[in-house]
Amino acid sequence: MAVYAHKLNDVMNSINIIGNLTADIVCRDIKDKCKLSFTLAHSQNDKTSYIPVEIWNQRHLTQYLGKGSRVAVEGQLVQESWDGEDGAKKSKLYVRANAVHFVDLKAPQAAASEGGRKRHSSGGGHRAA
Repeated sequence: MAVYAHKLNDVMNSINIIGNLTADIVCRDIKDKCKLSFTLAHSQNDKTSYIPVEIWNQRHLTQYLGKGSRVAVEGQLVQESWDGEDGAKKSKLYVRANAVHFVDLKAPQAAASEGGRKRHSSGGGHRAA
């Protein structure tokens, strides 16, 4: 019963979203792991939302994705809370990604400016998990 309840909680806190990277991915090394962070611009009904996303140990994404790349993200919504230096309550809402699917890769002109490595203009559904 406990296993079923755990899986149900995972399904209930599940997010799938498609959007464009607002900037290149930032990679921070923390101990022996790599935390990738980026912001996803998602437009719906003439309104744009900017959603922070984090994914761990997927450094190769920085080779294929950059500002403007279109991706599909699967993950969970996470809210962190803490007390700021001024004593005020702070919070952060973001997506902790389990997978990033390539919808569009870096534009060919961006690839050419990065050492001439050849890249394709569409990802064909590559999954980074």
